[in-house]
Amino acid sequence: MSVEEKKMLQHPRRDVLTIRMCEKGIGHTQLKRSLKRKWKLIGDFSLIDVGHDDYVTRFTNDDDYDHVLTKAVE
Repeated sequence: MSVEEKKMLQHPRRDVLTIRMCEKGIGHTQLKRSLKRKWKLIGDFSLIDVGHDDYVTRFTNDDDYDHVLTKAVE
């Protein structure tokens, strides 16, 4: 993990979301591309693998964060 990723995990913010993958075998790049397409984001987001199929995402746009929490799973 990079220094920036460690700092992000130490200082939780409103634009951070933890997700758990149920499907195995998806690579980091493929997962990020798939989520961006599915979520229809305006901005970008980082995706950090924290182990055990858990990922931390951090959004550059507050509206994207709100959209993912309230509408992206519909």
